[in-house]
Amino acid sequence: MLTIHLIGHVYITDQHRVVPISAKAVALIAFLSLERLPQHRERLADLLWDTAESRKNLRVELARIRSAGLDIFPSSHQLLHLDHVGSDYDFLLSKLTPDLNQAELGGLLQRLRGLPFTGLEDIGSLSFREWIDQQRWLMLGQLEQHLRMLYRAYAGDGRTWATRLILERAELLGLSILEEDAPAPATAAPVAAPAPAAPARTAGLLNHLGVIDFERTAEELTLRQFFGRAPGAAPSQARARVACLYGPTGSGKSYLLGKVARQFCWPSLTVSCSSPLRLIIANIVQFLIRLSPPQDAERLGDLLLRPGTPEEDIVRVSYFLARLDLPVLFVFKRAQAISPELLNITEFLIGSCRDREVQFVFLATGAATASPHLRALLGTVPREDRLELNLPSLSQHDLHRILEQHFPLESAQRIQTIASHLIQRTEGNPMHLLSLLIEMTRLDAPPGIELPSGVRSNYGTETAHWPAPFRDALARLSVIYGRFDLGLASTVLGQGEAQSARLLQEAVERQIIVEGEQNVPLRWRPGGPDLPGTAHAAFDGTYLFQSEGLRIALAAQLTHSARQEVRRRLADACADTATGLAAVYAHRAGLVSAAAHLRSVYKAGLPRDNPMHEYHPLWQNNLPPLYRYSPNTAVCEVEPPRSHPASPGPPVSYQGYRLAHATGSLSLTSSAHYGPPSTLRLHFDLPDLGRRAGAAQELRLVWRLDLYRGGEELGPQVSPYPLRVGYVGAPVAYVLCPLDASPYEEEAVCHLPCPDIQLGAWMEHRLRLTAPQAAGLTLELSSRAVDLALNVAALEWEGVNLLT
Repeated sequence: MLTIHLIGHVYITDQHRVVPISAKAVALIAFLSLERLPQHRERLADLLWDTAESRKNLRVELARIRSAGLDIFPSSHQLLHLDHVGSDYDFLLSKLTPDLNQAELGGLLQRLRGLPFTGLEDIGSLSFREWIDQQRWLMLGQLEQHLRMLYRAYAGDGRTWATRLILERAELLGLSILEEDAPAPATAAPVAAPAPAAPARTAGLLNHLGVIDFERTAEELTLRQFFGRAPGAAPSQARARVACLYGPTGSGKSYLLGKVARQFCWPSLTVSCSSPLRLIIANIVQFLIRLSPPQDAERLGDLLLRPGTPEEDIVRVSYFLARLDLPVLFVFKRAQAISPELLNITEFLIGSCRDREVQFVFLATGAATASPHLRALLGTVPREDRLELNLPSLSQHDLHRILEQHFPLESAQRIQTIASHLIQRTEGNPMHLLSLLIEMTRLDAPPGIELPSGVRSNYGTETAHWPAPFRDALARLSVIYGRFDLGLASTVLGQGEAQSARLLQEAVERQIIVEGEQNVPLRWRPGGPDLPGTAHAAFDGTYLFQSEGLRIALAAQLTHSARQEVRRRLADACADTATGLAAVYAHRAGLVSAAAHLRSVYKAGLPRDNPMHEYHPLWQNNLPPLYRYSPNTAVCEVEPPRSHPASPGPPVSYQGYRLAHATGSLSLTSSAHYGPPSTLRLHFDLPDLGRRAGAAQELRLVWRLDLYRGGEELGPQVSPYPLRVGYVGAPVAYVLCPLDASPYEEEAVCHLPCPDIQLGAWMEHRLRLTAPQAAGLTLELSSRAVDLALNVAALEWEGVNLLT
């Protein structure tokens, strides 16, 4: 059966096989299947081409359709029509019923992967584009109503896991399914346990946890106070206010706003800034119809059926909005994509509501600098009437507190280990974190390496709004492991450096890719690590994907053959500069002999005493080494330190690591990026105690290692380790690493391995350091790993606590 897939990017399948036809052919089939009446060839030609040779173009397109194996249009008929054509939209509405279990409902909702008719907005004449806008508006209206009824049915049965799934998918599409009298979800970031009757292969960890609320108390209070409704505060003078919430996909912007808005019982409308302008105006008009008295609602209906220009319509909208006698909330999602046209009408709406209690909230992915149009809009609002609020990533302390509440009988050691794993894997992203908790079956079961399907789906929805050439180029770049420079990007993309530089600049402006920074040490101050001033912002010529989850989702969009072709290019490009990594690319591209040759070249180039020699046999399958943790428990006979208060400020992110500090403690977590490990160096200036050169001092280190993976399988140029300790300028340093290795020399420093390393337990190491000079000593702690989570509770040098 011929099926047209209307949700998201439009395409055609025949007997479940994708039919390779042009966008114009897809548009023709979509028009005929939805109109359901015979259409004359001349009208179809004028709709789709609107040129002098439109009839000829139509004949050519019909011939191409037949050559693709679709014999659906007789060549001699002047009237064209289609019968018995199915659509994914009709199928979805028929299957979305209130009797689904969690797996079935989640699978169906994932089919709502984007706005209907995506890819057809710029095709054909103005009349056809208006038809596309109308059909999209009607389809979204029907879908919104269907999801609203479905939400009510599940909420009435108390199945909050289903209402959460429905609400999340509706928000991604910019649909508003919650009305004032609709039951609110128990919580918005949380996921609840599935209904007992729903069959499932495994009982997820959230079945035990129930509902999780990652409280953002400070941000919630700030938002409430801004809107003039803090606890105990008097109602403020009515006036329009504008707030902008920043944060990556899945950071909880919609949840935080919904939590505050529900406290005030505001009628609200959510629209997506990436939607067509005409559709946004229609949504606003529909919203006002529901709130207006009958006479105004009738006039608004006329506006909906007989629209004028966008400027004329928004003037009328502002008139009826000013006549409302209740406060309202407008939410603009994907605000980083706001267009100049939407910017103008939004600025007019805000200005016309200065003396009304109308709230405008913009939800943007990335930081404030990501969208100059959004910055320009906020600049038109008085300072006292605007708020910019950033939602940082969750910390290990946040998750540790949640797990302690839900597992009061578990040991603090065990909870800290799993919290470290989850925070490192998810980079503190609430959406990613909850998805992993759904998949985990026990508290002590570490998360898998695959990206959860829910996270992958949300990233897919985000990338669907990107221009196709831009998305395809970034998908090719996503095959690269770790950092890359302009030359490597040009090789992967197969284009000149000037064109690649423009693409990378756009990706940086959109905050999809970040620029690498020069690697200089962080210096520890009494208040914590101090970023190295202007050097921190210096661009080192490399680039890195902002989110590892997004990189993985983009790479999955490529076909297998496309990924293999990119890997072959990478193997050739890295053969001289990063031979070990080139061997990995060659191996995964199926170039067996080339991978073996590159591995032998890499091994021959290593110093004789380098620990990387030990891992060479494991490269046959590109596996990481099996670390050897010590059975010696004496090193672990350390009382767990007292818990420290949470960090007074957000963690410091630098060189692919995140440092969090509290009074007397230091937490270090690597980002989730998979690639050759970078090195983080932390310097401590030591007091002058009247020592002499060559004298030995004792360093007491109390720390724990909860997660470590060095990335040895990637063939790094230097050996990884979780922690290295030594004086700056000294010829010797201690390497605390779970390896049975002999001393080795690297970077003109003799490295002395300390093999007594335990995983997930507090350890105490006492190290004897020899001063290379009498004064001006600096202690260096450094880490070099792909996956790392460690905590330092005490760092005492000659009785001086360097952390305080």
